[in-house]
Amino acid sequence: MNTGNDKIPFLKNLFYPNYTLKYLFLLRKCEYYQSHNPIIFNYYYYRFWRMGRKLNISINLGVFGYGLVIPHYGTIVVGGGNKIGNYCVLHTSTCITAGSKNIGDAFYVSTGAKI
Repeated sequence: MNTGNDKIPFLKNLFYPNYTLKYLFLLRKCEYYQSHNPIIFNYYYYRFWRMGRKLNISINLGVFGYGLVIPHYGTIVVGGGNKIGNYCVLHTSTCITAGSKNIGDAFYVSTGAKI
């Protein structure tokens, strides 16, 4: 039985889109197609790069495990070569420099942290 409430999330997303969720979606698409199909990878990587410039977020591919959460968009920089576990939370104005850091699961980075 359709109550008509299924249109509310569609309209909410239409007028107030969740850009951080789109960024994470594009991040995972790029990570998948990087080793599967280079043509589709280039398409998604271009979209990922543009969305990152729009949101001021720069995350290299293959750094985070599953369950990454970005509550707010704004200056987030994560360099390549790092391996960070599952269920991580990144807040704004954070920087994790490039290197070979291995960080475990449930990593919480608060606003203004530099690692």
